[in-house]
Amino acid sequence: MSIKPIESFVDDDFYYPEEDDLQKFIANRNRTGRIWLTAFIAATIVAIVALSALLYTIVRDSFGYVIIQNTQDPAQLVEHVEEARMLAAAQMSSEDDKELVKAIADDPYAIGYFGHAYYADNTDKLRAVSVNGAQPNAETTAAGKYPYTRPIFIYADSEQMQAQPHVSGFVNYYLNNIATVSRDAGYFAPDETTLQQNRQIWLEANGLNGADFPLIDPATLPADTTL
Repeated sequence: MSIKPIESFVDDDFYYPEEDDLQKFIANRNRTGRIWLTAFIAATIVAIVALSALLYTIVRDSFGYVIIQNTQDPAQLVEHVEEARMLAAAQMSSEDDKELVKAIADDPYAIGYFGHAYYADNTDKLRAVSVNGAQPNAETTAAGKYPYTRPIFIYADSEQMQAQPHVSGFVNYYLNNIATVSRDAGYFAPDETTLQQNRQIWLEANGLNGADFPLIDPATLPADTTL
């Protein structure tokens, strides 16, 4: 029986680096290995930090003391608790402000809007709500600090006042007495600068520019009176 020797197999397409190429090949492999080693070490460090943070959180939440500092006004907390109840309450509207006053006074969770005069007459039953720290009063209204206010106007042009002197007399009476009447009625009077500007407009509209502002009682003026 004869034994046939094994023939060596050589792949002619495979390149075995030699000499300088071999050194470059080894250097590239070393460089690649160092990169992967660095990535592995970095990933290990990140994993250790993450696990340490997780362990710290678990221990703290399980055995530690938690301190919470409340920076919110307790009064606001109460308002937030009752907010749903206030918003869910029945709504009502009425042109009679006295009915609104009664409805608000009877319900501790009610809130309403109406003229300041009705609040001034019922301060023992109602509480005014401040806005941005400003209470509704003459000072904050004049300074523009309280936002929920509105001016009230009357309108009369120069032709109308010249053609109907009793109209002009009424506007004169209004400008002479609005400060006192508005305060007596519970409203806020216009400031003196605004009054002086409107009095000057009245003088110009009646052709009396440069004259002193007169005091006129419109009830004493017949329709054909000339100022």
